[in-house]
Amino acid sequence: MANEVLNGNNQIEVSIENITDYISLINTITTDKSQRYAFRGQSNKKYPLTSSAARRIRKTLYKTENLNFPIQMEKYIQYIHSILDDYKLKGFDRDKNIGPYDLQILAELQHFGAATCLVDFSLNCLPPLYFACCSNEGKDGAIFAINIKDHIKYASLDYYSLSTKKIDSFLVQLPRIERGPPEEDEYITDDEGKDNRTNPYDYTIYPRNWYWEAPHINQRIPIQQSIFLFGKPDLEYDKKIIIPYSIKNTILEKLDLCFNINKETLFPDFTGFSNNHEVSNSDFKFWSFSDKIYAAKECIKIGEQIKIDQILDEIKEKKPISSYFLDESLIFIFSKYHKLDDLKEIYTTFTQSKTVDPQLFLFISRICQALGNREEQVSWLEKCEQAAREIEDVTLFEHCRRLLEDPDEEYLV
Repeated sequence: MANEVLNGNNQIEVSIENITDYISLINTITTDKSQRYAFRGQSNKKYPLTSSAARRIRKTLYKTENLNFPIQMEKYIQYIHSILDDYKLKGFDRDKNIGPYDLQILAELQHFGAATCLVDFSLNCLPPLYFACCSNEGKDGAIFAINIKDHIKYASLDYYSLSTKKIDSFLVQLPRIERGPPEEDEYITDDEGKDNRTNPYDYTIYPRNWYWEAPHINQRIPIQQSIFLFGKPDLEYDKKIIIPYSIKNTILEKLDLCFNINKETLFPDFTGFSNNHEVSNSDFKFWSFSDKIYAAKECIKIGEQIKIDQILDEIKEKKPISSYFLDESLIFIFSKYHKLDDLKEIYTTFTQSKTVDPQLFLFISRICQALGNREEQVSWLEKCEQAAREIEDVTLFEHCRRLLEDPDEEYLV
């Protein structure tokens, strides 16, 4: 079950135990049709909800690792101007595939990894869950949920505003007048405490941020159901869902198997394809089980024990214990590398079988040899010999006889 707490900023933080908790929690959050939530996943719950531009300014201007260091809006706008000017100076604005407006340019720069004022969110709660779990394995992740229909905090960006306004007009927070009877705490007064409205049914509100459902300028936006939030360098969230690090891998497996959400489907464009095949990406599906067995044997030859451990862990993740039947190569590697717990698990699995199969009996005797259990080894070899005689398998019968005469003889690998 999800455990809910209220933090010092009156923001709700919830911790979940599994993906079912998460989906149930999202269902609860989204029951009010007057609200609409956008979601963002971050792999470390301690990371603040901030734009990449703010992180870069803190690092390059203020030379600080403090992720909450305050940034002056003047410097924030100055930074955004500098990358837009540099973009145009380099002649990239002549690319006809990119719109001429500031936000369209920033969206394309964001797509290719530039630090901008835009913060990626999604209207679908599942892609952010992937991003909260896909890295920082030893850290709890987090999903941030923001109600973008909270008109006090957010305003929608329409095409007219996009095409007529520079980025300054969105980042400089000017008040706007809304018609209609306000709530009591929304009345705005001047420095002397007087109501400064020109009409008793007008009231002033200050939208702190904007949300923009960008056009499909690349393949990722529709796949991830992306929406950009921007305005202040640091955003305020309504709800924060904590993803314990211990369940990250399980959630990634569920997302892949049940929803087809993985790195390949979330990044279907050429850039994503290239990143999926960079040197540091170890999740290369081309290598088969036999390739990994071969690699483990080669590591044994040169004494690369750490690499063997990594390869065997990958093998066990992708190959269930029930499929090890007759896999002499793997038994050989387990025994050479002293993976006795794995051998015992395989032994327990197959000795419970009711199948009368001489090959199975030979396989179990091989495990007993690897475990150093001579008595059990001989017993299973005798069963194998008997079964081979009954089916008139001369080759297997003679092989069993040789092994019974010399139980220390190496099995065929």
